Amino acid sequence: ITLFTLLFALPLHAEDHDYGPPISRCLNKHTIPYINATIPAENIVNDAYKECEDIVNEWNNERASLPKEMV
Repeated sequence: ITLFTLLFALPLHAEDHDYGPPISRCLNKHTIPYINATIPAENIVNDAYKECEDIVNEWNNERASLPKEMV
């Protein structure tokens, strides 16, 4: 019973921001907090891409190795 409870409870503890590809998690982390800000959206997105540049580059490099029909 204890094992069942533990196995059931662990997925419930996970947060929404724990899911998704690394690029989405990074960009969300740097954009969602500013949704109601007075900062222009273009600036928010540009800054997020600068913060996530390493992850974006890694993602693009991985996509380049995929067959064209998968991209």
